[in-house]
Amino acid sequence: MSILQLSLIALLLLSSIPSRAEESTAREARLLFAVVFKDLETLGWSEAFNACELPSTWTAFEKETRQWVRDALNSEASVELSAPYRNAEFQKLFDPTGEHATAFCVPEMAKKNEEDKYIYFQSSSDSYVHIRYFIVTPPIFDKIFRRAAFVVSHTLFAFQKTTSGIKKLPPIIVVFVAIYEKGPGGWRFKEIKEMGIS
Repeated sequence: MSILQLSLIALLLLSSIPSRAEESTAREARLLFAVVFKDLETLGWSEAFNACELPSTWTAFEKETRQWVRDALNSEASVELSAPYRNAEFQKLFDPTGEHATAFCVPEMAKKNEEDKYIYFQSSSDSYVHIRYFIVTPPIFDKIFRRAAFVVSHTLFAFQKTTSGIKKLPPIIVVFVAIYEKGPGGWRFKEIKEMGIS
């Protein structure tokens, strides 16, 4: 094997190793979401998770939502979860014990779950059924890891039986930025900034 080939292999191996900064960001994200998960009522989620109510990976940032978070931090200088962690760690961060494993789904599974609920609802005696989704973006931290923020989206779909058949009600969507601060005792909730409701 030539020196050039060995050099290329070494570069590939090095590029796959998370940097110290990336590891620090992932560590802070774990500590942050350990606090978030213990008190989901703060984020408006007062019930236990049902099947397929959470995505299996982080929801990608749009330009607008990233700016919402930076505005909430009052800073353009910020750091966020990077590639080694962003796609793989959401379920581990949000549910480290695996207690709610069935709540996490890929989009195809979530769609099938919605279809199955609808089929069951058609033949049931229930007059109303709802389907919930809870979406979270990766957290963004200020440069000294004393403030963190992320976007949360709640979506509620509902079906109702009427005299003319089953009616799909307009979805209710609430989007906000959740802001946390780090003090001597660790991360703690600070405030919510509502971005929109429909």
